[in-house]
Amino acid sequence: MHIDDVASAVAQLVMDRVDCSVVNLGSGSGCSVIDLLRVVSETVGRPPCRIPASPAIRCRRIVLDISKLPSLIPYEPIALVDGVHRTWAALNPD
Repeated sequence: MHIDDVASAVAQLVMDRVDCSVVNLGSGSGCSVIDLLRVVSETVGRPPCRIPASPAIRCRRIVLDISKLPSLIPYEPIALVDGVHRTWAALNPD
């Protein structure tokens, strides 16, 4: 989840005084650590880190149901690849 998504959604909910009780804020799609490392390594142009094999993993990913959020405010989360590219560009201005 990109910080711009968090900031804009929270600001919009507060400014609009949305009475939503509890609402999930997320991307709506899952990503494993391996997937994230692949995207980051492709973005920065370096080989990915090696992660040692783990014994039994109980939860490989968590995906929030964000279906309630777009009914409250306009919300379209930034895709993982786009978010990583934006972050890398912000850290490495030309």
